[in-house]
Amino acid sequence: MTLPDLDAARTTAYSLCYQILRHAQDAEDASQSVLLQLLDHLPQIEDAKHFRAFLHKACFHVSLNLKRSRRRRMDHERIKAERAGAEASTPDEAVDAIHEHLAHLEDDARALVVGRYFEQRTIQELASDAGCSTTLVGKRLEKAREELLRSLSRLGIALTLPKLDAFFASVPPPSAVLTTWAPAVAGTAMKTAAAAAAILVALVGVGILSVSAVRRLPPAEPPLAASGHGRSGPATAATVSETPVASAPPRDAADEEPQDPAPREGTTVILEGLKAFMRGQNPDGSWGDGVAPLEGRLVDPVGVTALSLLAFLGSGYSQLSKDVVDGLDAGQTVRRSLQWLLARQRPDGSFLTTGEERITQALASLVLSEAYGMTAAMPLKEPAQRAIDAFLRLQQEDGSWGDDTTNLWAAEALKSAILDELAIDPEAVARAQRLYRSQLDAGPNLPALIGHLFLSRDATHPALQPTIDRVAAAEPDATRRDFMYWYMGSMALFQVDGPEGAIWKNWREPFVKALYATRTKEGTWPGGTKSTTSVQTSLALLSLEVYYRYANILAGTSAQK
Repeated sequence: MTLPDLDAARTTAYSLCYQILRHAQDAEDASQSVLLQLLDHLPQIEDAKHFRAFLHKACFHVSLNLKRSRRRRMDHERIKAERAGAEASTPDEAVDAIHEHLAHLEDDARALVVGRYFEQRTIQELASDAGCSTTLVGKRLEKAREELLRSLSRLGIALTLPKLDAFFASVPPPSAVLTTWAPAVAGTAMKTAAAAAAILVALVGVGILSVSAVRRLPPAEPPLAASGHGRSGPATAATVSETPVASAPPRDAADEEPQDPAPREGTTVILEGLKAFMRGQNPDGSWGDGVAPLEGRLVDPVGVTALSLLAFLGSGYSQLSKDVVDGLDAGQTVRRSLQWLLARQRPDGSFLTTGEERITQALASLVLSEAYGMTAAMPLKEPAQRAIDAFLRLQQEDGSWGDDTTNLWAAEALKSAILDELAIDPEAVARAQRLYRSQLDAGPNLPALIGHLFLSRDATHPALQPTIDRVAAAEPDATRRDFMYWYMGSMALFQVDGPEGAIWKNWREPFVKALYATRTKEGTWPGGTKSTTSVQTSLALLSLEVYYRYANILAGTSAQK
């Protein structure tokens, strides 16, 4: 591999990221992250074919993660447009789904699709690269297109070949994409990453630097190291990257919505809750002051901190965010809490805790996976992998983790890890799928329904509608505060019937009213102790964040819609 290959990779990364994101600054941020990942994985890349496969895959995953984390910005823009009487743009779910499924095609199939429709290379050029006939390339390309359609149909998206061709025809050509890119004003970090990667390739290529020496080089960006507290043996604390890849958009007073229960106008309430978290964070970066109940289970500051972090991540804030609100730095808040959490992770992936082990491990695994998936920050990948490995070791033979509450968070942790492409034992997932299915076979079961939807993506189980009906019939009531039930109910109903279904709308109005009625002027939902207040506030905020925490899986399947 030569220096021009790396220079071309920089252009390819920007072009492909832009074709997915359709936004110049977002594409620069995403391609910067791709190049940093390329630098990190350089020693494992064997040849030009693997190089291109890694580059394409990284572009899709980083861009899609960025698109998810920026979804809130689209909400803000849509609300402003509606208020101004302008026509509001909405995300194209079919386009997003095509991008998601392209990311999960086999490397060879994705390379053909990207080469033909994104890079707009001819069949002859692709055949020459592959060393085969144009007829064979044509057949492989057709097979890849058919596999993409089958994958989409399993999700419930009926797309014909002509419609798929229309999507590919809408992809802007590389020549047009590059007119949006001004390398002279591109991010300094992006140029640095590209140059560093090129230098490493050159040094390895001429034999001046060995692959083993590359592995020992320091990180590409200045890290914030977690303390080694709670770890045995040599210092192995992970670092939390500050490289700006996918942060939430800046917020000011003009962006805040009035506090009423109308859909998508709970962002002010969420922001006030997050500001309360920032003000109440412990000096060491944690939250809480001891153990607190979570639907019959006990969590200590490790679990409390994980839940609190999920509220930030669910709102689009990460350790990379640059937002400062009323003098409170969201990115710094998340970084400090991640550092505190990582410092309590043992080498085997488990966490030091005085709470209950399974629920604590579920929450910590979920938040590390979410933080890694949102930002593609490579220093978080290994801790996230160790955490999910440790959590899977706690799974029982029947697929359970001992109780419905932990099983619910287990489903979220597994789904997040799968989306992040962490290494997951397929049998462990299959055991969990069988567990949720068997629980639904016994009758309506809200935690099992959520687990079934997340891991099996199945809208046909006979218990789905009775479970939804039971939840819909028990409207939230401020006089009977049940934050965990409200969280589960909001998540299940939104997945099945949101955001425009009648069942979802009928639930959401009393739910939001109940939340607002039990909230303090400081933006919290108090519970007597700091830990309990943090748990209840986290669940309340996560319930309001259902619009952009998870993509809607089964919208419109409800019989009562």
